[in-house]
Amino acid sequence: MKSRRAERRGPRRFRGLWACALSVLSVLFVVVASAKAQESLELSQLDFLTGHWTRTTDGMYVEQVFLPPAGGTVVGLQRRTREGATLVSYFFIIQQTEDGVVCRFKHFENDYVTYEDRNQTGPRTFALIGTSPASATFEEQGPDGPVYLRYRLTETDQLAIAVGSLAELGSNNVSESLHDRIDQGHQTGS
Repeated sequence: MKSRRAERRGPRRFRGLWACALSVLSVLFVVVASAKAQESLELSQLDFLTGHWTRTTDGMYVEQVFLPPAGGTVVGLQRRTREGATLVSYFFIIQQTEDGVVCRFKHFENDYVTYEDRNQTGPRTFALIGTSPASATFEEQGPDGPVYLRYRLTETDQLAIAVGSLAELGSNNVSESLHDRIDQGHQTGS
């Protein structure tokens, strides 16, 4: 005959097992939900980036062009000039991969050597982690923690670009650079 103490001990032993099982199931749920969310992120959701965008800041003229999604990629470039000289150019490729959508880019200096090659690093690589009809957020795992890149189309048809921590992007104090859309026939450069 079991004592009352032994009867009470039995279910307690299983409480730890149940707690462990629930923890494992919770982790599996998060992993599956995250994988499903990644599956639903597609290049077609980045169509709002398409166009020719410009801004002038501190005497520097910045222009950025994104081609529409096609062939599994969005291709973009950015050029920064000041007083008639190119300071730096960026080449972007946003690509649909098996792991989701990623944005890779390099900074080209005037001698066509990239900043990343000089410093023996690969291209900057950001994974698309979220979209809405007029915004996209990318994440890069940097040495000091994650860095986020957000593109957002404003109500006034400007492209707002922000880089920072997730807390910074979620705050009202985030610094966004606003780029105006220009028509295809417009002459640019300074």
